[in-house]
Amino acid sequence: MTPSRSSRSTGAILSLVVVTLALYPGRSLRGQEQERPAPLRVERITVAPASPGVDTLCRLTAAIRNEGEVAASQLAFTVRLNGEPLAVYESQLYYQALPPGETSEVRLYNFWTTETGRGRPADGKLVVEVVLEQARWMKIERDGDTETWTPVGEVSGLPSRAEIALQLP
Repeated sequence: MTPSRSSRSTGAILSLVVVTLALYPGRSLRGQEQERPAPLRVERITVAPASPGVDTLCRLTAAIRNEGEVAASQLAFTVRLNGEPLAVYESQLYYQALPPGETSEVRLYNFWTTETGRGRPADGKLVVEVVLEQARWMKIERDGDTETWTPVGEVSGLPSRAEIALQLP
């Protein structure tokens, strides 16, 4: 006896539901659950001086919140000024330890508000964007004067970004 068209359709629908639940565990079918924030995120960025002028060297700092259970490190950033990425971040990793349950300040590279190839914006607005692209969880153990860092996995939920707009005179 061959299955009826109705039972084949019901079987196909049930299979689709099972596949959907397998691919998206922990989510409701209606999408009513909110996404959890990334366990490692850029909370804010700071530029000093806060009101720079043209041709001003600025200090850039990112406040990173670690909601994970272990330290994080091997941080890869992208920094953009008015949408243009700064080349220095293309091959850099920051090996600063970010302790769990804390917000840590990460001192990034200084930048000039204007330079060759990037003049003063016509509207005077300089948008600084910091993106934490990737990071690793680290188990950090101390034995006397020896400190051992062991990567224990990639941080999920990245990238995380923050931006600030500066008004140039």
